[in-house]
Amino acid sequence: MVEEFVLKLEMAFFRKLLKLLRATKEFIGALSESGANCVSRATAIKFLLARKFDVARAHALWRQHEATRRREGLTKFQPD
Repeated sequence: MVEEFVLKLEMAFFRKLLKLLRATKEFIGALSESGANCVSRATAIKFLLARKFDVARAHALWRQHEATRRREGLTKFQPD
């Protein structure tokens, strides 16, 4: 009984992990196709998490984020 539960739990974990990896690859690919700068996998995951792994919505959020950074002059941070 316990082994069955653990197996189901492991399968669910690996399905979620596979979904994360595929979405991350698709998100980074979409950014590179649009001519955007390279983003790290960690950054891609943050935007994907914010949009429940919907790649199109995460990409739109990233574009809005970058537009806001440029508009507000937040391209370089210089801590005091």
